[in-house]
Amino acid sequence: MRLPAFLTAAFVAAAPALAADTTRTLTVYPDDLARMSVERQTRLPEGASSLRLNDLSPGIVADSLTLRGEGVRVLEQQVSPWPITRQQLLQAHLGETVHLIRPNPTGRGRETVEAELLALADGPVLSVQDRVLHDPRGEIVFPDLPKDAATLPRATLRVQADGAGERTLTTSYLTKGLSWKAAHSAQWDPAAGTLTLRTMAAVESRLNTAIEADSLQLVAGAVAQAEQPRPQREQATTMRAMSAADAGKPSSAANLKVYELDRGLSLDAGGRTQLALMTPQTVDVQARYRVTNLATAEPQPDTAQAPVDLRLRVADTREAGLDRALPAGVVRVNAGGVFRGEQRVADTPLGTELTLDLGNAFDVTARAKQTGYRRIGEDAYQLSRQVTLSNAREKPVTVRVIGRFPRDWRMLEESHQHLRETAQRPVWAVEVPAGGESTLRYTVRVSER
Repeated sequence: MRLPAFLTAAFVAAAPALAADTTRTLTVYPDDLARMSVERQTRLPEGASSLRLNDLSPGIVADSLTLRGEGVRVLEQQVSPWPITRQQLLQAHLGETVHLIRPNPTGRGRETVEAELLALADGPVLSVQDRVLHDPRGEIVFPDLPKDAATLPRATLRVQADGAGERTLTTSYLTKGLSWKAAHSAQWDPAAGTLTLRTMAAVESRLNTAIEADSLQLVAGAVAQAEQPRPQREQATTMRAMSAADAGKPSSAANLKVYELDRGLSLDAGGRTQLALMTPQTVDVQARYRVTNLATAEPQPDTAQAPVDLRLRVADTREAGLDRALPAGVVRVNAGGVFRGEQRVADTPLGTELTLDLGNAFDVTARAKQTGYRRIGEDAYQLSRQVTLSNAREKPVTVRVIGRFPRDWRMLEESHQHLRETAQRPVWAVEVPAGGESTLRYTVRVSER
C-alpha cells in the first residue's frame, strides 16, 4: 500500500539520495491538533542545498514546521499556498484562451464557446465572440493546471551542512484536522463493591488525505494555542533563521499526560477508529446515596420531596487499584446487564477522587417538613425540621443528607451528628434499615445580621 506522502515526508533535493528506512510518529491532542514527526536518512552535500517536502498535511500550521539534524541548520524555509482555488486558476490563465460553458441562447441545453481571459476585476472579464463579458453566467474550463499548483501543501527548505555525508533528518510540524477522545466502559458489581473500567480511544480525522504512522501517542490535557491573526492559507509562509539572541525563551512544560500506544495507526480520509487505550482494571468502589435541597435552615412550611441520588465513589484511584491516570471522557456504567447511567469526567490523575453520578435511586426516597419555627428578636430565628428517608431495598443503606444553610447559623439539637464540610454545608450520614425508615431531626438558630 502506498503511504500518504505527508507522513512519508519525502525529501526531494538537488543532490542527496534517500534511504528507504523511515520512522513516522503521530502525536494526537484532544482539541483538533496533532504533531507529525518523520525521521529518515538522507545524504547531503557540504554547504548549502535545497530540500523539498511534498504533500504535507492539508491542516498544517505552516510556521510550526521544523527540521533537525546534527551538523545541519535551516537557512530558509517556505510553505507554499494551497489548495488550488478558483482565484489561483484565473490568475494563472490570465491572457490565455479558456472555454465558457453557458446556457444556450435558444433556451435548450448548454453550449461551449472559446473565450479569452482579459482581466480580473471583481470577477473574470472574458472576450467572447467579439463581446466583452464581466463575470458571465456559466462555468469556465481551463486547459490545464498551473505549473506550481498543489493539491496538498509542500515546503522548500534551504539548509547548510557542515560536511558531506549521510544524515539523520527529522521534520515535524503541527496540523489541524486530527483529534481524539476517550470513552470509558464500566462494569459495576454492587455485591462485590468493585468497578471494572475499560478505556477506548477514538481517533478522528477531518483531513481529506489518509493517515498512516508507525507509532502513535495520545496526549490528555489542554495545550494553549495562539489565535491565528489571519488564515494561514492566504499566502506562502517564509521564515529565515534567527540568531540565538533573537530566539525567545522556552515556556514551562504544560501539565499533560502522554499515552504511548504500542502500535501504529492507519486511518482513511475523514475516518474514525477506536483503539484500546487501557487494559481492563478492577477497582474498589463505594455506592453512596445522597439527597440535597431538603435539609435547609430557611422557613419552608410545606412538605417537600426530593430524589435520592446514587453516586459511585473511588476515594483514591491509586489505592483502589488503578495504575494509570484516566483521560477525560464519558464513563458509561452497566450492572447486571442493565445500563445504569453515564457521566463525563475530567482528566483524573492517579491518587485523586473519582465520582460517578448515576441518577436517581428507584427504591430509596426522601421527604421533609418543617416542625417548628419562632422568631428570636428582630434579627434571628429558630427553626426545626425533619427529613424522613425510606428504603425499599433488601439491604440497609446509608444516605448522606447534604444541607444548605446561610452563613451565620448554630446547631442547637440534632438526632444525628453532622459534619461541617463548609461554612454553609452540613452533612449527615443516616443509616436506613432494609425495608424501613429513618428520620433526621435538627433544630438550628439563624442570625440574619
